[in-house]
Amino acid sequence: MPHTTQLYQHVPETKLPIVYSPRYNITFLGLEKLHPFDAGKWGKVISFLKEENLVSDCVLVEAREASEEDLLVVHTRRYLNELKD
Repeated sequence: MPHTTQLYQHVPETKLPIVYSPRYNITFLGLEKLHPFDAGKWGKVISFLKEENLVSDCVLVEAREASEEDLLVVHTRRYLNELKD
């Protein structure tokens, strides 16, 4: 039986296909500054686009959280269990 997901969203013509959530900006006691990957870059990109009046909140698509079933489409159960440990 094929898996159905709630992750796919139809994007109406009044919105842009930019999916974003403030939860993408990961911080943890300043330790994110030590990591080579800038976990706050998505927020910086969205802020820049808003400052330049290229986007506004009403045209962004809100991100949805993936369920375990969604993750199992692309990852093994073993891998997901290892992440939980």
